[in-house]
Amino acid sequence: MAQNKGTVWNNVTSILSPGSGYSSALQLQKNIAEHSPIITQANHKARSGYHVIIGPFYENLAMIFENISLPYIVTDYIGFDWIDSSLIRNDIKWKTLVELLPSAFEVNRAVVDLFVSKEWSSVVVILPDDSKVNQVCQDLIMQMIKRRISPIAFNIDTTGNLDNQTADVLRNTQQLAQTRILICSPRDETHNLINTTLNEAQNFGLLEKEDYVIFALDTIRYVLSMILNHLLAAIDYIMET
Repeated sequence: MAQNKGTVWNNVTSILSPGSGYSSALQLQKNIAEHSPIITQANHKARSGYHVIIGPFYENLAMIFENISLPYIVTDYIGFDWIDSSLIRNDIKWKTLVELLPSAFEVNRAVVDLFVSKEWSSVVVILPDDSKVNQVCQDLIMQMIKRRISPIAFNIDTTGNLDNQTADVLRNTQQLAQTRILICSPRDETHNLINTTLNEAQNFGLLEKEDYVIFALDTIRYVLSMILNHLLAAIDYIMET
């Protein structure tokens, strides 16, 4: 959440970065350029002391901010403790909202488009058995089914022994003669499903086989190490404009 104590948006003096999320200075430049009314709205809110809110998406907050014309820069479609599914499959055109990330729906659609272009008709999908994040993976599975791709889903209990579970999945993958594996782990810094699966795949010798294709889908991977630098770069850009 950012607070501006000056009179215009480019005088932002303090910022609290969210616990999760992503922002890119280049993407922010593009989005700001495409949403010039955001700057006008920010300046209009000078008297209140707040010009812009920066943080993960929550629909109730988006509704409030739109009602009072307060700009809302969304750094992540996943909130701190739970996921707001309304931003995954949502056609609402928010007037005061700027997204720094492609939506989960768009990322999933890009994955499905790749499968269609390669004429791949099936895939093993490994996902965490966690309702807080599974809406992202379930949306991907539904998009695949609609495009006549057959996902074979394996839910992993991330509170149990990951090595044994992923090894069982890979054995089943070989028995099913599947050569495409997609690891959907939208909160992998918590679940560690991607590294575990890749390590087990290496033990099985799958990484050396040219006919195997393994995808790791984590839309915020490496974010925690980059977010502060990217946010500061974005703020520098705003202050220079």
